Amino acid sequence: MNSTAGPEFGKENIYLPGLDGLRAISVLVVVAFHSGVIDGGWIGVDLFFGISGFLITGLMVAEYERSGGVALGAFWMRRLRRLVPAVIILLGLIASLVKLDQLNVTARNIWGAVTYSTNWVHIFGGTSYWDDFATPDPLRHLWSLAIEEQFYVMWPIVVWFVLKRWKPTTLGKVALLGAILSAAIQVIGIHAGLSIDRVYQGTDTRAVAFLIGAAIATRGWPP
Repeated sequence: MNSTAGPEFGKENIYLPGLDGLRAISVLVVVAFHSGVIDGGWIGVDLFFGISGFLITGLMVAEYERSGGVALGAFWMRRLRRLVPAVIILLGLIASLVKLDQLNVTARNIWGAVTYSTNWVHIFGGTSYWDDFATPDPLRHLWSLAIEEQFYVMWPIVVWFVLKRWKPTTLGKVALLGAILSAAIQVIGIHAGLSIDRVYQGTDTRAVAFLIGAAIATRGWPP
């Protein structure tokens, strides 16, 4: 492997200790932001998004190298088994511990939580993520998990399509082009007058971090 090559994903279940440190940093940045200690909490969110894009892309490319294909159904089922129970438990705790009429828990918010579409529920419902004076909504922060899950649904299809026809390095180029397009949508959207909530919570506008992580993951396979 050359000096510019990235990490190898040679096993189905891998553990990269350095990523734990990056995850911890991303969580600390977000917590510090919401505690009013620092500005720029979005950095922690983007870091976490980048890690996610890096991991799932590396794993799928490794699977393709081993077996000649990517089992999309198995991948999606693993994601569901990992995340759906946690959301169900969260909803159960909210319902049992808190009076719902004291919170902004509506059918629309619950629908967004169980379908991982909270970000779009906020955008199309006119809910501002930055409204500190609104009725507390314990499901509001699920917007980032929703974006992550939407990426997990769409990106594997792209990975499968590209790897069936080209090399993993081509996938890296596709990821970089996608990241550039996502960043361009952000900039154009801001100048076109899109709301900060639309730009901040849109799956299309936040895909840039995932795709940069995905591009980095493909560097382990030289052309």
